[in-house]
Formats: sequence, structure tokens, C-alpha cells
Amino acid sequence: MNPTVPPGPGRAATVARVIATMVVAGVLAALYVMLIARQLRSARAEGGDSGRSRRLADIEREAVYRRMTGTLDRAEYRDTMAAIAAHDGIERPVFVPE
Repeated sequence: MNPTVPPGPGRAATVARVIATMVVAGVLAALYVMLIARQLRSARAEGGDSGRSRRLADIEREAVYRRMTGTLDRAEYRDTMAAIAAHDGIERPVFVPE
């Protein structure tokens, strides 16, 4: 017997709470996956990313990889990400309502 959990109804209630938590987490994860899939389908239906956007993503991916491996210093990484953000801002500007 486990000395930390007393036998009896307390143990059953604890197991029920754990199972309920796992079920809720599973449902939330499934909903999240469904929303992502829906967003991806919507983006593909609208034409998806342009070739330029894919190239920017490749540059960003390479910069992150090089930064994580130590072949790119902090200042170069910041400059690269700023350039990517500037190009992305031109391609897809964000409008903030007033």
C-alpha cells in the first residue's frame, strides 16, 4: 500500500480527478490540432505563401540554426531578423485599427 494516499474513497476521487484532467487535456489538444488544420487549409486555399515568403522562412530557419550552433553571433542574428521583419512588413503589412 502507498502510505501517501490513504485507502478508501479519497483514492478513488484522486484517480477520478487525474482521469478527468487527462480527458480535458486530450480534448483541448484535439481542438487545437483541428484549428491548426483548418487554418492551414484556409491558407492553402488562398494561395498559401509566396516564393519570396518561403525564401524568407528559409533564411530565418538558417539564421536560427546558425545561432543555436554558435556560428552566428547575436548582432548578426539581430540584423538578419530585422531584415526579414522589414521584408515581411512590406509583403504583408499589419494594420492596427484606431
